[in-house]
Amino acid sequence: MKKIIILLVLLISSCGYQPIYSNKNPGKFIFNEIELIGNKEINREIISTLSIEKDTKVKTSNKLFLNSNLNIEETSKNSLGEVTSYRTTLSVELTIKDQYGTQKNKVFNKNFLYNNKENKFDLVEHQDQIKSNLVDEIIEELLIYINL
Repeated sequence: MKKIIILLVLLISSCGYQPIYSNKNPGKFIFNEIELIGNKEINREIISTLSIEKDTKVKTSNKLFLNSNLNIEETSKNSLGEVTSYRTTLSVELTIKDQYGTQKNKVFNKNFLYNNKENKFDLVEHQDQIKSNLVDEIIEELLIYINL
């Protein structure tokens, strides 16, 4: 039994196995036109993380439209009318049009529920961290979608 396990470990470790999509920067995505709508900060983070570039000299006329929206809403209040919990929702709509008029369109949604904090500075920092985590999750899904 030990020999089989050792042999299996050697075969897996020496064959160059690595998970698919483990690399967040697989290469550059080049589009002829890029249009960004919505939250500029989120759009810039997506564009820079995925290495999306605009090049008008490219022979293909692929166009990228990216629309992002961040919404923080109160989900519950106590008997005094004070907010006790929030929901942060991030929505990103991706549209890719190619030179033949074919269009790929997909909406990516992520949300997160969390409790209110007494210290408002801590609450804002927590909300920023949640936003960053949601953007990272959306970027992973976008990477998989674009590579397909």
